[in-house]
Amino acid sequence: MMTRLLPAFCLFLLAAGALQAVLSQEPQDMQAPGIVQVSPPQLPHWDSFVLQSGVPETLLTVPAGSRFVLTDLWTMRHEEFQDHVISDKDRFWLERVLVESRKVAFDARMDEAPNPISWTTGISFGPGSRLVFQYEFAGEGKENWLRRIHFTGYFEKIRANS
Repeated sequence: MMTRLLPAFCLFLLAAGALQAVLSQEPQDMQAPGIVQVSPPQLPHWDSFVLQSGVPETLLTVPAGSRFVLTDLWTMRHEEFQDHVISDKDRFWLERVLVESRKVAFDARMDEAPNPISWTTGISFGPGSRLVFQYEFAGEGKENWLRRIHFTGYFEKIRANS
């Protein structure tokens, strides 16, 4: 009796081993070389500011271990200046400021940019970066004019590669 069951049992073990080998294999196009990284969690952030013409304003400083991705930016009239005509020649820009460098991330005139400005991938600012925004009204006598700005984005935790 045992001799009759032995070939069937061996056949069962062989089939189970083959099935396990087939199930453990991934299709060739799904295998990724190296380490697979999952995107870090995102922490949304938004804020609003009132800006005076020609006066730079720090919107935020990116903390160590994070990066900030700016996704949207609106410029709006200030309620005290609703009757003042805003010129298409008004200029606004955003700079990334680090200890020893200052780089323009975005610069446009009002007639060159949509409102709101939405970036599909966003503009990324690394740890320690200060985001400095400035709005300048075109023409004489507008030095004390104000403008509202609203921006949205998100923070991501970053880690050093090991």
